[in-house]
Amino acid sequence: MLKYMPAKLIQISSYQEENFTPYMSKKFNPVSFDLNIIDRCNSYCRFCSIWKNKTPDLELKYIKKFLIGIKDWVKGDIVVNLVGGEPTYRNDLTDVLFFSRDIGVPVVMTTNGYRLADYDYAKSLVSTGLDKIVISVEGFQKTNDYLRGKNSFKKIIQGIKNLRKLKKDITIRIQSIICGKNINELPQFVNFMYKMGYGNNFNFQALTSDFTIPLEKRKKNWYINDKLWPKNHEELCKNIDKLILMKKLNHNMIIPEVSKLEFWKVYFENPNRFENVIKCNIGDIHIQCDGNGGISLCPHMPPVGNLKNNTVEEIFFSNKADERREYIYTCKEPCNFQINCRYEKLRIKENN
Repeated sequence: MLKYMPAKLIQISSYQEENFTPYMSKKFNPVSFDLNIIDRCNSYCRFCSIWKNKTPDLELKYIKKFLIGIKDWVKGDIVVNLVGGEPTYRNDLTDVLFFSRDIGVPVVMTTNGYRLADYDYAKSLVSTGLDKIVISVEGFQKTNDYLRGKNSFKKIIQGIKNLRKLKKDITIRIQSIICGKNINELPQFVNFMYKMGYGNNFNFQALTSDFTIPLEKRKKNWYINDKLWPKNHEELCKNIDKLILMKKLNHNMIIPEVSKLEFWKVYFENPNRFENVIKCNIGDIHIQCDGNGGISLCPHMPPVGNLKNNTVEEIFFSNKADERREYIYTCKEPCNFQINCRYEKLRIKENN
């Protein structure tokens, strides 16, 4: 058990160094699949700059190649995350969804939800069999529109209403980034969304540096002058405690595990105090396809191959992929993937 001081908050379990097995990829198949079908976005979010991209979309034939490659190679349960940019910005999104359905590869799509406000468009997506969707919304109207753009809240809520009308049992996960602009209203917002039937599944992420900036170019003290960084740590902890209490009192409300919420209390005191406690093995379990067909093992490192030249399986087992895994094993950087998904691998540095 690792005790995180000075937060007087928690104890968080950690993986043991001796249980780490490098090259799991030689024995097991990957379990995490992100398919970035577009690098463009129609939302001008304040914590992301991907909307600045003007790159062409990944061609449909390579999207199909990725999905078929995963289907033919990986045995067992498969779920592919359709991400972007903004997936609904593609005019052929229904073709992607119909194809994944027809070959038997379940997908979960992450979207800003703007285009779902158009009933006919929402109907076209639901007609493909889409039954799980993640919608990003940051809080009530004033807060969300400040963070994501004018009139975005109304579009999102209308989109959710359309989905519920078209397919009552569709799984809608509400995703919010915890930051200084929304933390004081987040518990009330979650309760509102739940009571209105807009969602019972909530996923939070802690604010990190802009993930579109390469890891080696990110400024160490980026958060000090960041306008979105929470300035009142005591208030942040109080509101996280409210979320924890909501989770404990209402078992039908799906909220991230308590240990993650507790961890974020410490993270928001000083995000630079952490380092990986053991070697990172994301390269053994994760595959990401970018908007150019590049296949990466880590979201923050360059591709190790491209679908335009090889199959996803060939790339995953290539010598270049093994070289990248060796590098990943030595990485100590507490990236946003670690902060929000693999926090149990982190500890406070000894000099903190």
